[in-house]
This record gives sequence, structure tokens and C-alpha cells, in this order.
Amino acid sequence: MTRTPRLKMVLMASVLALPTLAVAQTPFDMSPERGGSAPTVRDQRPDGAFVMPFDTEPNAGPKLDFLPAAPVPFTLPEEGPRLIAPEEPVAPVAPVPAEPPPERTASASDIDRFILPAANLRFEGESGRRSWGIALTAAQAARATTLAVTHNSSIYVAPENSSMRISINDRLVLDQPLSAESDDKRATISLLPGTLKAGINVVTLEVVQRHRTDCTIESTYELWTDIESAGTGFVFDGGAGNGFVTVDDLRAVGTSPNGTTTLRVVLPGGDRMLAEADLLRLVQAVALLGNYRQQKVEIASTLLPETPPGTLQIAVGTTSELSALPGVPAEAATSAVVDFADGDAPSPMLVVSGPNRTAVIAAIAQLAVGVERPPTAAPTVVNTTPWLLPTVPILTGEQSITFADLAIPTEEFTGRRSHAEFHVALPGDFYAEAYGTATIYLDAAYTEKVRPGSHLDIYVNGFIAANTPLTSASGDIFRHLPISVALTHFRPGVNRVTIEAVLDTEADDICAPGASNDEPARFALFDSSEFSMPDFARIDRWPNLAALAGAGAPYGRSETPVQIVLGRVDANVYAAAATFLTRLAISSDGVIPTTIGRTQALGDAPAIFIGALDQFAAPTLAEIGISETARNSWTGQSSGELSSTPFEIDPLSSPPATFGVTTGTKGVYDRWQNELVNPSGLRGTWFAFENWLEETFELSFSSLNVGSREEPDYSPPGRATAIIAQSPAASDRLWTMVAGPTEEALVEGVTELSIRQYWSILNGRASSFDDATGVTDVPALSQRFIFGDGFSLQNMRLVAANWLSINIVGYAFALVLLCTILGICTAALLARLGRRS
Repeated sequence: MTRTPRLKMVLMASVLALPTLAVAQTPFDMSPERGGSAPTVRDQRPDGAFVMPFDTEPNAGPKLDFLPAAPVPFTLPEEGPRLIAPEEPVAPVAPVPAEPPPERTASASDIDRFILPAANLRFEGESGRRSWGIALTAAQAARATTLAVTHNSSIYVAPENSSMRISINDRLVLDQPLSAESDDKRATISLLPGTLKAGINVVTLEVVQRHRTDCTIESTYELWTDIESAGTGFVFDGGAGNGFVTVDDLRAVGTSPNGTTTLRVVLPGGDRMLAEADLLRLVQAVALLGNYRQQKVEIASTLLPETPPGTLQIAVGTTSELSALPGVPAEAATSAVVDFADGDAPSPMLVVSGPNRTAVIAAIAQLAVGVERPPTAAPTVVNTTPWLLPTVPILTGEQSITFADLAIPTEEFTGRRSHAEFHVALPGDFYAEAYGTATIYLDAAYTEKVRPGSHLDIYVNGFIAANTPLTSASGDIFRHLPISVALTHFRPGVNRVTIEAVLDTEADDICAPGASNDEPARFALFDSSEFSMPDFARIDRWPNLAALAGAGAPYGRSETPVQIVLGRVDANVYAAAATFLTRLAISSDGVIPTTIGRTQALGDAPAIFIGALDQFAAPTLAEIGISETARNSWTGQSSGELSSTPFEIDPLSSPPATFGVTTGTKGVYDRWQNELVNPSGLRGTWFAFENWLEETFELSFSSLNVGSREEPDYSPPGRATAIIAQSPAASDRLWTMVAGPTEEALVEGVTELSIRQYWSILNGRASSFDDATGVTDVPALSQRFIFGDGFSLQNMRLVAANWLSINIVGYAFALVLLCTILGICTAALLARLGRRS
């Protein structure tokens, strides 16, 4: 009896040991758990890059890092990778000892030249592409041996199907999967000699993003990747200088991490030059020569010991005033000089000097002569190289451009939401928002897998402008399919046009793993497509901040100097004026001639007022249409200050009813319906008629207004830090005011408004900026026309067509009048012809 329990225990132990023995006989490499890295098989993409297979276990073995331990130079293979045939024997791969993850050789503080055109560059959707230019001196191109890229992606981005590629001067320098992490991921790339060159270097960044688990069209809106400017740029090697030698090297100054270039004007001789407009002419010329699309100006009396990235110091003064500064050219003692202090200096310093004050002014004129443009010489392109390539053409009338010329290549798409965009610019006197339509002649194709209900959408500056459904169940090929795009959302300056294909397929409902990479293309867009702009009306209007921001109008074409009226002649106000003027100069592509004016002597001359609001007299504010009470009530509190204000609210108390006491949901609803939405009596009948008119004919009483309407006085929002306001249409003056509640807020607000994202959306009669809400516009109730020299009957016909499309009552009166005249003329003519019965 004692052997039976022992026998049972032996049998149970044998049964439990069987799975372990079976696993031990399985030929599986456990090298990751043993400290090595298991051999992996990579799949080749059509573009030649490699990605990890979809079924790779994310937790098997050590974390895969796509960056090598040491920078490896990238070489383009002459032939594709060799594929092993099935019959060839494959040699066993020995486990490779594990290596520690690569150390980050650079941090944000190590970046010597930031390369992004903004604080961050975001790519949304399933694909994105962006090209821009980086200017380098010969010394910088030789010293830039490393490119650091910091990015952060959405947690929904699948790294096995998503990638990021960076090319410099058509040479691929980075191709790696995208991965979502809680912190920014940093890649460090060693650049081969010859990758960079002196002058403009074209950087192209491409992103492909796929969702981890979802295949619906809605899921594509969850995909994004941010390229962070603070950790993206070139790292210089060696101790040599940056090589600033000629004025052409001004383009190589670069930007700060937020994309801004700082022009620090140093006046060791004091602030005497602030009483004249010579410094305004100087900073405009420097900004145009350097093509700084986003800049700010500082006025100081001393040099910075260490210059931050993206800062250019400009020393201005006579030779005696600059004698204490290092590296001043010796020629300044005898003649006017514009030169860099020392080409081997770690930071650039431009010296504008001469033996006396007259020579200094002559040096400024010498620098500005190359970028001054006559008012009649209109530019043909907008030089957007620092933030967008190719440069944007300016369309001045009827013109057609192919997608190939707009840098949209022929592309096949396998995803759910295709995205392509291009940019065109319009002049400051563009006037066709109410009647004109552009046309996109689309060459595209889609397969039979794309189900009806899919569609093509056209966006202009973020607003939907056209929609074309894809109705064929068997696929289709479009050959110059005309798609009309209303000109409603076009504006002076650079406009962004986006073509988006929303594609729905049955495979997306199944959503098999890896299907987005394995399936053939479902949509194709060909670069033979065209964008055709019709002939449009051209006439200046006032007030119109969109034309001011987009093309510097009307000051950019002013034949007389623009009067700059400063609220107070000091460094802060002058710096704000210089920042605003340089932004206008960039928009108008030329130096704007200015003088320092006085309010009493202005008359009808064009003028720009800059300063704190309480520094201007009440008549001046009244002439521009700004409420006088704003001088004392405008505090300019920031959003942070408002959020910290304590509010005492009793959660148990409730405000009294303002329309009487009514119990029950139905009673409250009836009260709102009767007293607010559908009031009784004559007022209710009038509201009902107005609603019927709008629903039936899409008309409102505001559109039936004839003639100009009186503009109410403008009161800046309490939290705004800066405003830009123009005098109303009833005034004959071309006056613009740039003001803040204080000088410090003015400098901060003007700097923020000069950022391209804010500057490009200024519109209406007045705009304000605050940190919480950004830019807020006040539309102009009426505008007056400013007739230029380009008068023609054809242009006046287009102007009348647009004006009558806005003022429909005037159109109706004109139609009735013409019909009456036609009837009278017909009756008079018939009275003289034929026989009387």
C-alpha cells in the first residue's frame, strides 16, 4: 500500500515535465533573452527603404532603435538590394552581442543653426511634404557635419508602416520609421562632405503616417507628427568662424528656435538717430537683403557678449562713436563703410559707419539702393525661400499654371485621404471676392475599389471652396476635369490651395493588418493638372488690412514718403516701429520711404502712428475711429493674469430668471420661443419676413444696404496687447495706427503680430492680438476705392461686376433703370418706323 502513492507522484511529475521537454526541443533562438539580438528579416518598400515586418512582437527582446551607435554616412546604392533566391542556401546567423542604445551626441543647446521656419513643423494626415531653403556661408557649410532632428508623433502612428525622410540638395540623409513616444525622439545624422554648399541649400522633409488599428477615414485626423525647432538643426564642428564677409551673407544669419531673426541695432553714440528715419531705412534694407520672413528689431547702446542664434548685431555710428567696438574696418575713418566686423567672429556684426554723420547716412543709402523698388515696378514672385519652395508666383490676371510648375509631382496613393497643396499669390489691389471663379483642370484616376460616396475637396486658405463626388463604381480617369473654385476666400498675398481626395473602400472596413502597404494604389494625381486664374478686377480699397499684410498696400506703392508718427521718441517705440516697417517691406518686396512726422503737420499725407494708446491726442484717435475711452480703460491684461484672478462664486446660488418665472421644460421652451425667437406683434412679423427672405433667397437686410455705413468707434479688447486699426472709409486720410496699452506690451504685441501665421490672417478694418485668442478682426462696414494709374474700361467693368454682386439693391436699381431706358428708346424708335394704322 505504501508504493501506490509514490507511483502516483512519479507519474504526475512526468506528465508535468512533458511541455518543458517539448519546448526544449523547439528550434527557437532565445538570443534576445540571453543578451543578444535576434536576426530579423526586413521587408523592402517600393522606394528602396526597409521596414520591420508587421508581425514583429513589440516586447520580444530589447527595444529596436533605428539609430546606429555611431553616425554612419549615408550612401545611395547604385543598384537595388540583392534578394536571396529560395534555392540558395542561407547561412546561419550567429547571435550578435547586444550593444547599448546610442548616446545622444547633441542636445537643443548644441544646435548652432536652427533650420525650421517656425517653432514647430506639423504634418497631419497620412502623408506630407515640405521644402524650403537654408542659406549658409562657405565656412558654415564646411563646419556643419551633423544634422539633429527632434520629432514627436501621435500615439496612433504605427512605426512599422510609417516613415520620415529628409533630403538635402536632393541627397537623402535620413530614412527611418516614425514612432510615438512620450518624449521627443532625437535622430543624429552625420553629413557626408559635399552635402551642404555655400548659398541656398534645399531641405525636403517627407512624412508617411499610418494608423495602428483603425482604417476609417476619421482615423486619419488622429495622425500627426511635430518636428520641434528647438532640437532640429545643424551642429558645427571646429572652432573657425562663421565666415560672414559680404552683404550676401546676411541670408545666413539664421533664426532662433521659434523661427524669428533678431536685428539688434547698437547705437554707442546715443539715441540721436532716433529722431530721423534713417534707421528705419537701414533695418528694412537688411531684412530684404537677408530675406527674413519673420523678424524683430531691438535698439540698444551696447553689444551682447554672446549672441544667441538667429541674432544679427548692427553697429551704427561714426568712427569715433564705434571706436570701443572690436573689429571695426579701418576704412571707416575716411569713407562710408558697410561691412562685417570680422569674418572669423563667432557671431555676425554688421558695421555701418563713416567719419561723420553724413557718411553714415550715405552708408545706409549705399546698402538700401540694391533693394529699393520704384512704385511702378511690381514683383512677379514672392521669395518664400526661407519657409517654402518653390517661390510663389504672383498672378496679376488671366493665367494658367501646371501642377508640375507648382511642385506637385505625379503621385500614386494607397491610403484613405490624399493631400496635395500649392500656393499662389495675388496683388494688393485684388478685388474679386463676390463674383469670380478660378478653375482647376484635374488629371487624376481612381480604381474600382473606391466606392461611390468618395469625393474630392478643394480648400482655399483652410476654407472649403469646391466639392466633387466620385460616382463611378468601376473607377475612372479624369482628363482635365474642370472644377470651379470660387474666389471668395482668396486674398492679397500668398494663398494656400489644398486638394484632398477622401477615398472609401471595402478593404478599409475589413482593416487587415498591414493592408495599407500591401494593397495597390487606389488614387493617382498627375502633374499635368492645371490651375487657371481668370481675369479679375484690380483696385485699391480702404480700409483693408488684408492688402496691408499681403502686399504692403497702399504704403508699398506710395510715391511720397510715409509719415511715421511715434507716440514717444524712445528705444521701445522706435523698435516697434522698425519691426512693423520691416514686415511691411517684406510684404511689399521693397524699402518703403519714410520720414518721422508730426501730427500737426500731416495734413492728408499717408501716415502710420505707432506707440502706446495714451500717447496720442483725442483728435487723432477720433480721426482713426478709435474710442477715446480706450485710452484709460484698455489695460492689456494677458490671459495668464486673467486666469489667476480670484472669482468668488457660490455654487448653491442661481441667477434669477430674466423673462419671468416659468416652471417645467415646456414652459421655459415656450417662453424663449415666443419672446426671443418668434416675438409677437409687428416685430414678430418683421422677424418672420427676414427669416423667410434669408431661407428662400439667401439674402439678408445687411446685404440690401445701399451706400456706405457709418463705422462705430473701435474699442480694443481688454486683454489685447496690440492693435492695428485703419481710419474709416468716410475719412480721406490713409492713416494706420499700431498701438498697445503700454510700450512694453506694444513691443511684445507687434513682435507676435509679425509672426507669419498671425500676419497672414489680418483682415478687415482693425485687428487685435492677445495670447489667449490670437488675432481678432473687425470687418469694415464700408470701403472706398482708390483709383490708380491703371484705368481701363475692361478693369472698370470687372470692378462694377464685383461691386454689384455685393450691393444687390444697386444692381436691381441699375437693372430697372437700364430696362426703362431700353423701353423708352425702343418706343421712340418704333414711333418713327412703319406705317401708322
